[in-house]
Amino acid sequence: MIQQRTFDVHSESLLQSSFLSVSESGGTLNTPIQTFEPSLPDTSALIGMGTVVLLCIVAGFVWSNEVVPTARTNLAISKSRGDVKEYLDEIKEAGESERKLEKWMFSDWLNKGQQKEAAIPFLKKAKWNSGDNPVLVTTLIMGIGVIIASFTERVSSGQAF
Repeated sequence: MIQQRTFDVHSESLLQSSFLSVSESGGTLNTPIQTFEPSLPDTSALIGMGTVVLLCIVAGFVWSNEVVPTARTNLAISKSRGDVKEYLDEIKEAGESERKLEKWMFSDWLNKGQQKEAAIPFLKKAKWNSGDNPVLVTTLIMGIGVIIASFTERVSSGQAF
């Protein structure tokens, strides 16, 4: 789209495009220079982001100090004298060929006092360093995904290692 702009007395009149301009010498196309400067987002957006961060902090605090301890207490009571104890006793009493999946899944509870191997051997032995820790497993899976994505990006772009 070509627009004609008229300039004041000190300027000359040129046909200009809103995106491209044609110079007088040689008919080459020149793009206008645009500068972008950093700016803060609108204050309403900042307030929204701050509210989300604050709600996440509050939810994490409630989760770690209220929900998880209560659930752990209820589970411990049920394991010692409730429904979970009855269920574990049923699994123990089953024959060797029966309920193999359940015996494997609840092996930590059925074989009390047995120390598990560390999931990441070069880190210290701790309760969190086990293969059934969802945070550890998720981190491992994400790390593998990042490595695969990096590798495929390098291969597809033709860059050498």
